[in-house]
Amino acid sequence: MPSPRAAAKRLAAAGLSLAAPTLFKRPNLGQHHAYQRFVILSYQRSGSTLLNDLLNHHPHIVCYSEVLCGPFPMFYLDGFNHHAKGLKRYRRWAPDHFLNRLVFGGYTPDTQAVGFKLFPDHYAAYQDAFDRTLAQHPFKFIHLRRHNRLATYLSLARAEQTQVWSSNDQQAPQAEQAAPLSIRLDPAACLAFFQQREAEEHDFEQCFAGHPLLRLTYEELAEQREPTLHRVLEFLGLEPMPLETTLERQRSRSLGDAIANADELRDAFAGTPYAAYLDG
Repeated sequence: MPSPRAAAKRLAAAGLSLAAPTLFKRPNLGQHHAYQRFVILSYQRSGSTLLNDLLNHHPHIVCYSEVLCGPFPMFYLDGFNHHAKGLKRYRRWAPDHFLNRLVFGGYTPDTQAVGFKLFPDHYAAYQDAFDRTLAQHPFKFIHLRRHNRLATYLSLARAEQTQVWSSNDQQAPQAEQAAPLSIRLDPAACLAFFQQREAEEHDFEQCFAGHPLLRLTYEELAEQREPTLHRVLEFLGLEPMPLETTLERQRSRSLGDAIANADELRDAFAGTPYAAYLDG
């Protein structure tokens, strides 16, 4: 990573500045820094978009999306053009400033918590800068995973097939309608995914050992939303309150109906901890 001075020179040559407010105008820009910093540790198709959206409906929380995502910083809040070349250069050439001045910069006094989503590959790409930020401020971590890894694998396969990764996608209705009603999944590939995801979840959590951490599952968030959100808000130091979401669940059928070779998978999973997945 370039030094701050080198980064400043490179950004200046591109007509940019290390002063984040000159790059982008956040609607909640201010001088308040005494808020709780938090990170949602999660994975694709594990409910992080739902939790992100719910928290953003709290009047005192700012929860960004995948700001360290490889292709471009995903903020998904007003005031940011995610595809702006300047934003990507700013993150690449000055990641410490990107995190400390833009993501965790000054906010209005009513802001009580600020955070974003972090996937393992995001952390691997920006580990040094993030660890330096972590050393400067107290952080809390929410580890959100999906208990039913078969549901995760099916969701990934369906998203790859339709190229619809969110119910907010304008093409979602047409793509879902054109997609096959059920998908065949390779049993060996499923088992390999389950084992890899289990190890990934353990290793990712260990990266932040010693910091306050709250464990959640997508199933808790979907089926016991109010008490689960109560736990989340209390963990962040905020008063619990009802939160809404504009997102819609994409899969409405049972796993057995959505998987063309469900019986084959039942045979393959028999006698393993994964046998119960098809009951979901």
